[in-house]
Amino acid sequence: MDDKQFRQLLNWFGLSWDGYRKVRKGVKKRIRRHMQQLGCQNMEAYFLSLDKSEELRLQSERLMTVSISRFFRDRHLWKTLENRILRSIIEKKRAEPPFIIASTLLVPGYVDKHEIGAIARYIAGLNPEIPYSLLAFYPCFHLNDLPTTSRTHALTCKEAAERQGLHHVHVGNVHLLGEDY
Repeated sequence: MDDKQFRQLLNWFGLSWDGYRKVRKGVKKRIRRHMQQLGCQNMEAYFLSLDKSEELRLQSERLMTVSISRFFRDRHLWKTLENRILRSIIEKKRAEPPFIIASTLLVPGYVDKHEIGAIARYIAGLNPEIPYSLLAFYPCFHLNDLPTTSRTHALTCKEAAERQGLHHVHVGNVHLLGEDY
């Protein structure tokens, strides 16, 4: 799938190129895989399949999602969030439940201790009291060819987040944690 075809897909869903320009590689790969599974040789065949089946359209739409950690790498986007949105949310004092909680899904091979450390550094810069939950991944719907998050991976990421100054780092879904990879 080239960029022209990807733009066709974005237009079909009513999505903006600007929102995907820097993160399109992984999305295109997932869509190509979906097209192969459906036996679609070109975009026209793919659009016909999506038009005929609400379920397939929803699957494709889910494949178009991009994790917030990927957007984290876009400094301009994060500065906009920081200056316009997050600061005003954090300034609203509220003890329980916390007004804002950050979480990251620990997908093996996609999210590592370095990325968690960078995200935690950003969160701690806003407020080190913001709770941060690191969630174990289970291959149920998407990325079902990956293992569950290992206990070692989760604990290494937790330590990386705590080293950045966060006071409330939690590993969630511990019952899903698997063996080391």
